[in-house]
Amino acid sequence: MLVVERHVGEAIQIGPDIRVMILRGGSNNVRLGIAAPRAVQIDRISKAGKYETRPKELDDNGDRNGNR
Repeated sequence: MLVVERHVGEAIQIGPDIRVMILRGGSNNVRLGIAAPRAVQIDRISKAGKYETRPKELDDNGDRNGNR
């Protein structure tokens, strides 16, 4: 596991097609933006280890827009 520290507005590039950007951070949580090809499946995993379905896309302001 790679552990890195990033600040709001910074990103991590995974391969040529996946970028993870830090949109907002708080004391106990962080909001991430993930840009990836549609063919890449993205799932959330809860603290209990349960997979959750992908929510609708959010734009850079965190608003739901349904676009990718």
